[in-house]
Amino acid sequence: MHASELKFKNRKADMNLIKCLVLLLVLALSGCATMPKKNTANMQIQDLQAQVVEIREKVDRQNDAIASLTRELEQQKAMEKAAHPKEKTVKDNVMSDPTMTAENIQKALKNAELYSGPIDGKMGKNTKSAIMEFQRLNNLKADGIVGKRTWTLLKEFL
Repeated sequence: MHASELKFKNRKADMNLIKCLVLLLVLALSGCATMPKKNTANMQIQDLQAQVVEIREKVDRQNDAIASLTRELEQQKAMEKAAHPKEKTVKDNVMSDPTMTAENIQKALKNAELYSGPIDGKMGKNTKSAIMEFQRLNNLKADGIVGKRTWTLLKEFL
């Protein structure tokens, strides 16, 4: 072989070596480039998980506050109810009759000439007295409560 051929082969070998080195360098750099992406993704996942935990804690605190306010409201209602007991003049189980309203009770009592007050839908002491008088006149228990029997007789005056 001639010296020129040897130089050519050495150059070719050098070129192949350079190509291999470049290829290895590219592979090494691309591997390094993906590592930070994986680390960044893991950090983002951890950050999102921390945010979820924080939001859950806030929701739990809000639920506790709502439960506390609900208990306070129920206590206030119970105290008001105890301070102002509702005068019972209409039995709850008879309310299935839609015509039995405080206003209609007053109208019927007025038509029966037992009530002279205003027809205002308020079951005050005058209305209760008129109910009791109506019950006495009809041989019913005079308790001032408009039950099924009282209403059956009273609604005939509407």
